[in-house]
Amino acid sequence: MKDRADICFLQESYSTPEVEKIWKSQWKGEMFFLHGMEHSRGVLILIKNSLEFELKTIKVGKNGCFIILEANV
Repeated sequence: MKDRADICFLQESYSTPEVEKIWKSQWKGEMFFLHGMEHSRGVLILIKNSLEFELKTIKVGKNGCFIILEANV
């Protein structure tokens, strides 16, 4: 089932810059992190390596709660 998704949107990822390095070494594809704040623990977008994906722009919310990607797929 997990291999079916080309793009995954995760919320409440509870990530940190230290964890980001570990996860990036394990995931084969693009990862876009926003770690969030103490009471809002981040979002994460995973893009499968096999997907033809061209990032155009990236925007993040001022409060750290969302990521917007503009891309060609």
